[in-house]
Amino acid sequence: MERCRGTYGPLCRHLLTVQEKRWTVTFKEIEEILEFPLPTSAREHRAWWGNDGTHVQARAWRAAGWRTQDVDLGAETLVFERSAPSA
Repeated sequence: MERCRGTYGPLCRHLLTVQEKRWTVTFKEIEEILEFPLPTSAREHRAWWGNDGTHVQARAWRAAGWRTQDVDLGAETLVFERSAPSA
């Protein structure tokens, strides 16, 4: 799938299979999908989870038609919510 390339392609491809409009997920579950650990900055900086398309990880979920919200660094959880797909 052309839009789901790169390091975070596995997350993009997984999000394309999620049927719900909102998906609450743990950082650990994301690591299992990616098959590698998230960078330290993902656990320390809420901005890492921002929807800014200049970051490779955000491009992955935006390409699948999702946005992040409700990031809880302490609980290591976040919510993905459907949005319009981005190229």
